[in-house]
Amino acid sequence: MHISPEMISLFWTLGLGGMITSTIYFVYGLAYEYVFRAMITSVTVENLDPVYKWVLQFLTEKGYLADKMSDAVVKVVKKKKNWWEPKQKEKKTVEYYPAPG
Repeated sequence: MHISPEMISLFWTLGLGGMITSTIYFVYGLAYEYVFRAMITSVTVENLDPVYKWVLQFLTEKGYLADKMSDAVVKVVKKKKNWWEPKQKEKKTVEYYPAPG
């Protein structure tokens, strides 16, 4: 079996082009994840904390809680995954529901 020189150069070109493209895509993904994670913040306020009432008042004023509600129920939403899919870290989605207090 004889492979022509044109085919060999084509394989080299496609291989190097694919490597360069995948490297650029990988670096872009790392930079995007770094910037995205720098913009996320997480806060936990327990109900015994003196700031708790202020946070509830602020959330009510901004419309995240109903007027007559004094508490919020937080539910972490996870996507269902199939067992055959590779594991990946995903950001959890948080939903806020007003709850009577």
